[in-house]
Amino acid sequence: PLFNDQARRITMNENLALIYQSLPYLLQGCVITIGLVGGGFRLGFCNRDSHGGRPSLWE
Repeated sequence: PLFNDQARRITMNENLALIYQSLPYLLQGCVITIGLVGGGFRLGFCNRDSHGGRPSLWE
């Protein structure tokens, strides 16, 4: 049982290390996605405001 416990702890630590290593890439992806989505919403709101309340897609 002790050996199994040790092996499990080692794999846990390895998984945590992998997660920590990939965190910057995950955060970068999230930031890019949020930026794109936010930019799209901003453009949509700007277009709607400048066209008198109607979305520009409907014109």
